[in-house]
Amino acid sequence: MRILFLALFLLFLSACASVNSSSQSATNGEGTSANLLIQRLGAPDTIMPAGNGNTLFSYTKVTSQAEVATSNSNPTTIVGPKGHAIAANIPLSPENTQTVSLKCTTIYEVNKQHQVVSVKSTGNGC
Repeated sequence: MRILFLALFLLFLSACASVNSSSQSATNGEGTSANLLIQRLGAPDTIMPAGNGNTLFSYTKVTSQAEVATSNSNPTTIVGPKGHAIAANIPLSPENTQTVSLKCTTIYEVNKQHQVVSVKSTGNGC
């Protein structure tokens, strides 16, 4: 059973496309070989059969970044270069900083000839 699983996994690994760090490269990867995809991205996070007999390779990347939130209710007056008053919203403290989670899932559809035939990315971090 273990050998069968390994053989199927290696077969699936030989059927993907190419991307940089789970995001699309200069092209979207269509027409690229599965071997090149795996060389660039490593093994897919998930492998699933498509309804049409092809195979779907899914790569997910999650990152987070800090963002400073501004408040419209606390304008601060700043004196401009010619002495004119300018109203601006300025974060008042580190409490206005929040961490935002970004996720991007890219799915490559690979045909029986081990070529990527379609690429679809979804998420707020793509």
